[in-house]
Amino acid sequence: AEKGDGLAAYRLSAKYTDPPYWNTEKARYYTDIALKNGYKEVYLSLSMAESCDRHGTILDHEKYANILIKGAELNVVECISCLAGAYMYGQGVQKNVKSGIRWAKRGAALKDTTSMYILHELYYYGDEEAGIAEDCAEAWKWAKMGAELDDVSCTTSLGHMCKWGDTFDGYRKEDCVKLYKRAVYLWESHGDAGVELYKIYSE
Repeated sequence: AEKGDGLAAYRLSAKYTDPPYWNTEKARYYTDIALKNGYKEVYLSLSMAESCDRHGTILDHEKYANILIKGAELNVVECISCLAGAYMYGQGVQKNVKSGIRWAKRGAALKDTTSMYILHELYYYGDEEAGIAEDCAEAWKWAKMGAELDDVSCTTSLGHMCKWGDTFDGYRKEDCVKLYKRAVYLWESHGDAGVELYKIYSE
């Protein structure tokens, strides 16, 4: 990092915004090195270092959102998905689900699976306050897109939809088993999929 390696500086900035190693001064220092060497992905760490406490609680909402916006405008997908969530749930910005959808779709276009999962959740459960109706077909589309990119949350969500009978594209209810197994394979500590398999086999 001291020799100008942007990736090394980015990794250190991320480490120093991780609660066990939280150090705002060091995070800012390495963030500055990363930015000077063109590593724009560091904007996510910068948003944490400048606006949150060691537990991830946002203290300065305006600063948090503004830094994310800077990163999102540079197509940093981690910032885009965080910004989409911020607008969806009113974190640091006034809640605006339609703005959240726009950012999430922008992230999805860049193959960001977190953005796909956000869109899946929104359409599967709807948002009455924002006038977004439940739409299983749309929810399925986004989860399937993420699952095809090996996202564990999207894969698990497809499993849930199959288990509950909300299936499309030729899938059947019993396909939930292979989807849950796939999710466990992708990330063995993913609890939801493992718990669902336990329930299915134990019953």
